[in-house]
Amino acid sequence: MNQFSKNKNNLTNTLSPYLKQHSNNPVNWFPWVDEAFNIAQKDDIPILLSIGYSSCHWCHVMAHESFENHEIADLMNNLYVNIKVDREERPDIDNIYMSALHSIGEQGGWPLTMFLTPTGEPFWGGTYFPPVPKYGRPSFPSILKEISRIYCDEKDKVLSNANAIKEHISLLEFKKEQNTENKFNINHFIKAFESITKQLDYEYGGLHSSQKFPNVEIIKLIQNNAISTNNKKLLSFIDLTLKNMCQGGIYDHLEGGFSRYTVDQKWLIPHFEKMLYDNSQIIEVLSYACQYNKNHLYKERVYQTIDWLLNNLYNKNGGFFSSIDADSENIEGKYYVWNTSELKNILGNEYTLFQEIYNVSEKGNWEGLNILNRLDEINLISEETEVKIKKIRERLLQVRKKRIKPQIDDKILVDWNGITINSLAIASMVFKEKSWLEVAEKTYDLVTKNMSDSFHLKHILSEDATYNAFASDYGHMCNAAITLYEITNEIKYLKNAKEWIKILNDEFIHKNGGYYLSSKNNDLIIRPYTENDEAIPNYNSTIVRVMIKLYYITKDNFYLEKSRKIVQSNIENITKNPFYHASFLNNFNLLENNITLTFNIINAKRELLNNSWANYSFNTIRIFEENVPAINIENAKTYAIVCNNNCSLPIDNDTSLENEIKRRILRN
Repeated sequence: MNQFSKNKNNLTNTLSPYLKQHSNNPVNWFPWVDEAFNIAQKDDIPILLSIGYSSCHWCHVMAHESFENHEIADLMNNLYVNIKVDREERPDIDNIYMSALHSIGEQGGWPLTMFLTPTGEPFWGGTYFPPVPKYGRPSFPSILKEISRIYCDEKDKVLSNANAIKEHISLLEFKKEQNTENKFNINHFIKAFESITKQLDYEYGGLHSSQKFPNVEIIKLIQNNAISTNNKKLLSFIDLTLKNMCQGGIYDHLEGGFSRYTVDQKWLIPHFEKMLYDNSQIIEVLSYACQYNKNHLYKERVYQTIDWLLNNLYNKNGGFFSSIDADSENIEGKYYVWNTSELKNILGNEYTLFQEIYNVSEKGNWEGLNILNRLDEINLISEETEVKIKKIRERLLQVRKKRIKPQIDDKILVDWNGITINSLAIASMVFKEKSWLEVAEKTYDLVTKNMSDSFHLKHILSEDATYNAFASDYGHMCNAAITLYEITNEIKYLKNAKEWIKILNDEFIHKNGGYYLSSKNNDLIIRPYTENDEAIPNYNSTIVRVMIKLYYITKDNFYLEKSRKIVQSNIENITKNPFYHASFLNNFNLLENNITLTFNIINAKRELLNNSWANYSFNTIRIFEENVPAINIENAKTYAIVCNNNCSLPIDNDTSLENEIKRRILRN
């Protein structure tokens, strides 16, 4: 039994790697437990809530500068009850208090630093604060003293501010019911799509910004429209974006894997943390790109990234870990960058070739060091040269592996694993790699092995984990289950998806159509509800995608009506801010422009089904029937019928099926 006290650091026995990183701080941290709030209420002192995650660079910076500083820690301990939260472990808490920060006009980010009343209502906050005034920010000690003074001397103002913030963020929970006569339609879609295309960066790819994020849902939205309309300008934009991502510094050219984002517009200088969800989503979008482009660079990056996932984030007992840190030896990027002298010593006569291809220079491209990249020539070069530089990369990687590696966050999060299962399964079919499908199925089986008899999931896969699943876990696992069903025709996947949708409707349902993030057992100041995409597609949107597919697979009209209601309930926000609702736009497109492939598999002959994944599949739904005779097909042959608005005759060969799919994908 953990005995919590305000006079000690209480994080020693926590499960989160992020919380354990802070277990030796001189700060008397609490995890998120009732005891912390009880002490704050008993002593009438405010709460300092610090939220971050283990691979967050600026979280480490603030920890080293402030939380390891004994003088600052004394201030925190004397003036506050201090709570530390891992945002990946508790996305519900993070969602509420990040929304509170936005409500006072501050830009979000981590570390999130919020000041709360003893009962948990936020009244002020920010993100990173330095130990002394710099970057245009006040010092953390001055903030600590002033907030404490205001709480003691101007409590009415604090409580008024807390009530205003709570009222504002409560609107996210009790949002107004939409006018049902105002249906989201193709005109709304076109307007939203055009709004996004106005912000495309045709010089470097991605969105116009001083920083570059993968924004995979936006890429998929543009990609799908470009392919279906044969829009050459947008097709070129997608190619530019994906090539710069694949050849930029955001990509690890020695071992594979993509960093979270770059701090420049050219995809050159990353924040070096590598997240499971980013890499999984990029695998998916590159797989779709290969279905219509057949670009060898994309294929190479898919293989390398999956190898990186399996070698670095895959648990030997199944499941994928969350992330790899940006820092090693307390220095950001130290594991990844090079100076010219060490490269010359390692490569000798081959240095000149490598230096030219990977943009290496004496002055470097980041703090006097070199981030390897191929942005000067984003296309692959001659096969002979590519073979040479591959051998050079392998030599450099062996040297790099002797360095101290960044820390791995070994949480196995169910929603992120659902995203990874989906991507690996799709890639396995596009590239005909059976072993990837086996990993996807093994990971799926691990998740369901930890499921209760009533089909309830956990949020984290661990013998000691206590957190029940969030709607995001159910949504992304549903999506993974449907993808596996479309590949294997195994009924267990379909059954699980339907049971998880029942749980969502029983325990997470919002009166206006969508789903709360947390179940009806929520005990926080509000019950969080979100519809925005963040680094991963929004769970409400993912559930829409699942139910659209379930409608076509089961012919149960409930799923169609429910999916439409969720889209309609979010119409105002989708149209006002399409950038954060790209996944909803993608799934509206699936609803309106899907292509169904109905397979009648005869005598277990699956080649036609398996080979159908060579065709662009983002808006495709695969359905199965058994032993339905077709007039124009021999009885012993598997066949498919292609439908959107109308249906083809039965097709029993790859070439005819490919031509029919291509014809239907293209629309005027």
